[in-house]
Amino acid sequence: MSGAAALPGTFLPGTVPAPSRLYSSADARGKVVTTLAARQSIQIRRCTPQWCSVSVGARSGWIPRAQVRAQGKCADLIAVGLRDLRPGEASYSGARDRDGDGLGCDMK
Repeated sequence: MSGAAALPGTFLPGTVPAPSRLYSSADARGKVVTTLAARQSIQIRRCTPQWCSVSVGARSGWIPRAQVRAQGKCADLIAVGLRDLRPGEASYSGARDRDGDGLGCDMK
């Protein structure tokens, strides 16, 4: 699975806007580690085009990328693999889509 590799020990703060399952692997058929409450704080380690590896307290696992709301500037998001955000993804906002092409934090 491709995605940006964040530096070891680094993470990006975020939340899940709605209840979300934390999976043991980047696969919705995988084992559910726990279910996160809406507005639960998370630490985003890295993301692929479909999934984000996150930590919540002592637990870690994977959440579908569309369910992750990251905090920070586009440079911060891109560093963990959150680029080319689309409307409908929790991290997308008009402020992150400066050229109005429907992609936030794109690499143009």
